[in-house]
Amino acid sequence: MSRIPAEGGPAERRGVIAGNPGGPGGDALGMFAAPDGSRPVDLPEEVRRRYDLIAVEPRGLAWGTPLDCSGGPSEALAAAGAPAQVVAMSATGGAVHAACERNQPGYVDTITTDNTARDLDRVREALGEDRLNLYGVSYGTLLMGTYATLFPQHTGRVILDSPMVPGDRWFGVGESRRALRSETIANFFAWVAERDDDYHLGTTPLQVYRHWLDRVREESGMTGALTPPPAQAGDVAPLEGSVGDAAVAVIDAVAPALWRSGTAFDAARAAAGEEPTMSMMSAVMMTAVLYKEESWPQVAELIRDGLPAADGDGDGDGEPGGDEPGEPGGDGGPGGGEAEPTPEEQEAAQRMQTGLELVDLAVSCNENQVVPRQDRIAPALVANLTGGDMIAMNEDLLSSGIRCAGWPVPSTATQLDGSALDTPPLILGYTRDSAVTGAGVEAMRAVLGGDTVVLDGSSHGVLSNNPDEVVDRVTGYMTS
Repeated sequence: MSRIPAEGGPAERRGVIAGNPGGPGGDALGMFAAPDGSRPVDLPEEVRRRYDLIAVEPRGLAWGTPLDCSGGPSEALAAAGAPAQVVAMSATGGAVHAACERNQPGYVDTITTDNTARDLDRVREALGEDRLNLYGVSYGTLLMGTYATLFPQHTGRVILDSPMVPGDRWFGVGESRRALRSETIANFFAWVAERDDDYHLGTTPLQVYRHWLDRVREESGMTGALTPPPAQAGDVAPLEGSVGDAAVAVIDAVAPALWRSGTAFDAARAAAGEEPTMSMMSAVMMTAVLYKEESWPQVAELIRDGLPAADGDGDGDGEPGGDEPGEPGGDGGPGGGEAEPTPEEQEAAQRMQTGLELVDLAVSCNENQVVPRQDRIAPALVANLTGGDMIAMNEDLLSSGIRCAGWPVPSTATQLDGSALDTPPLILGYTRDSAVTGAGVEAMRAVLGGDTVVLDGSSHGVLSNNPDEVVDRVTGYMTS
């Protein structure tokens, strides 16, 4: 557990706020204060003065009692040099669960939202607090909503930030957000195209996309795994009427096929044993662009200038250089000129990543409440084995239920109910949240009650991205 005492001291202190950053499997300990002094979750100053901020590591993660699911078939295949796609597909839910059971009998079945909420109440008891005030973002809203349902008598004020739709737990998340995530990527390319005077990457989404594709190839030698956006009139030479329309139609027919042939070739190279190079430019699209709309100018600069070097001595243009940050919120973000991590730091990061993946799988498979979409199985397998759009593949894998194949039957999860709360929640969100959709705000209010504040945008995490826009509402709620 991490704890930051109330900045105003004992005289001003009103209690404790317990936080969770999402996931499932998000590491909680640094959510209120990062090693560099920044605040990943930026609560208003007046709130920080009056409340201790605590974050409890969810069970199963690296700094608690980590899940140990080592020794499964995927490890043996990887050691034997099997292609990455085969290794990934061998890590079925049943195989992972069996490995967990072999190493820690019974433990994996306890990794649930309900039990994590119960762990949090044990922390409350240990601290000697009658009530906990709660802050959760993303999956953290489900966790804190579960705590409030199980322990209303010990629940004070509750802030739910960028909530998921409770009824989407868990396979429903993929289907609900699939189209919205692709739309957000398309909106980013269009946004950059509208600012060609600033970024010089083209005046149409397709032109910007092609620059991004070039950067991915420079960096990794691979084809970027995002479907090309539709062509526009600006993508062809000036042509009159139906001739111009026909030219655009030809591009729309040819460009996706050419792109798909590139991703298929990359998949074939990987199947032949060629180790693919991870692309930071691709990762930036799936993190910064989808989750942090305020990062779009910096991502556009990365596409224009290329990734800076680790030592910050280059000059961009695809070569090492520059110090432009990638994703705001982490100094420098992708390729941000940071020093090479030490072996100890690399080991710690790997432990945290492994823990996140295992806890995410365990929570999702232990408590899924949504019937899997069997029609998504074939597209997910085809995309995984032969290359394809990474958004469609990820969401199809989730909604199809493939990753939980062979896992024991899910347990019953607590259905959220705020009727016994003394103080209804304050719910924050975005209209087009690319992680959980904008529907989560009203869906959470329907079961827990409370007031809502909804900002326009595609970001995820109001107190991480736009804290200044809600400072008065949050301060008033927590101090009244």
